[in-house]
Amino acid sequence: VHRTTARARGQARGAAGNYDMHKGVEKLTKKAANHYASGNVDGALRTFAELAALVPESAELAHIRAGLLMMKARHADALEILAQFDESADTLRLRAKAHEGAGALSAAHDCLRRAAELDPSDQSILCRVRELDDRIGMQGNVVTRTPRQRAVFDLPGFDLLRRGQIGEGFRAVSECLGARFDTLGAREVETVGATVRRWSGDPVRTLVVVMGDGFGDGIQFARYLPEAAARCDRLIVVAYPELFGLLREYECIPIADVRNALIEADCYVDPYTLASLLDVGYGATGAYLTAAPIPLPPGPNVGICWAGNPRNETDAIRSASVDDLAPLRDCNVKCWSLMQRDDGRPDWISPPPIPLTDFEQSARFVAALDLVVAVDTSVAHLAGALGVPVWIALATTACWRWETHATRSNWYDSARLWRQSAAGDFTGVFREMAAAIEKPTACNAL
Repeated sequence: VHRTTARARGQARGAAGNYDMHKGVEKLTKKAANHYASGNVDGALRTFAELAALVPESAELAHIRAGLLMMKARHADALEILAQFDESADTLRLRAKAHEGAGALSAAHDCLRRAAELDPSDQSILCRVRELDDRIGMQGNVVTRTPRQRAVFDLPGFDLLRRGQIGEGFRAVSECLGARFDTLGAREVETVGATVRRWSGDPVRTLVVVMGDGFGDGIQFARYLPEAAARCDRLIVVAYPELFGLLREYECIPIADVRNALIEADCYVDPYTLASLLDVGYGATGAYLTAAPIPLPPGPNVGICWAGNPRNETDAIRSASVDDLAPLRDCNVKCWSLMQRDDGRPDWISPPPIPLTDFEQSARFVAALDLVVAVDTSVAHLAGALGVPVWIALATTACWRWETHATRSNWYDSARLWRQSAAGDFTGVFREMAAAIEKPTACNAL
């Protein structure tokens, strides 16, 4: 507010040398700043409107007015003001925020995409585009899943991880990913005028862990955070806000604000390099996250997650359909949906008893269940990290982290793997699960 009003004074001063106008702007800027400092947003809005009448060409004044309007949930009014100015990257970012506040995620995504085209070096814009990609993908009902063209997990090292060669695999992946994170660091270092180096594993004052991959990756690699925290005085975790509740014992900063995190950092590190440097193998394989369970009726209670984010490149392969779930219908258990969206949920699966707005809420629900049945999604990682029995349905071409053992996961003690016998046959997988559920003593889960 103070920087913007100071620039407005400068613009007024240069406006035909009008002394009276300049004095009026001086008075109003002080008044606006005082209103804002005292928390009087309505007063600040009124004063900024007067300022805008004196300096109508100031995009910065328009930006701060729009920001104040959004604080009052007046998103349509904010958009009306911003529409009067050219589409700079800053204007587009604010328009995206206003659209998002109004629930128009596709419009917000379009604004951010155009902002990224105008300023492709701004990593925070690209992060916000990715966040909205995920949110849009998780909205609505049944979605269309199509295979993508890009190969996933094809970097050298992932094959080593798939074979259980954890140390060598993480080192190889870290080397391949190093260029990407070094580029990020160099760009941010140049911006903030500081020196931020990639972590070497030595004790440091402030360490930033950048968890910029999927939700499941963040949950899986959270097992290494206690060890990382032991090697620094201050640990900052850059993650998606949906994970903050799970990681509440750590200082968390949103992915979109990675620049601010790096300003604070002595060193930064990505999860794969973190795992390589710590050299503790799989780390904690039992429960390493906690959640207070919600009350549920007498069980057995089984939570089901049959599909992941449709924007994931492998989703058409890893996700099942509601028809595939049919063998579970007649099991003598209470079935609950663990899906954020409805996605064609059949009537025999009850909706979640609480809104699954973030992973802390999901964790409270999962912690109350007797068993989780999931395809390869973040829900599977969440259950494993909480130590809740989880049966994971895997495609014939499964992610590296599930390795090659037929039924056991080296990452989660509470997980049991169920693999397709033929490509695309999830019905057969759920048929085998249904038979096991009817014999609980054999599966040690219910």
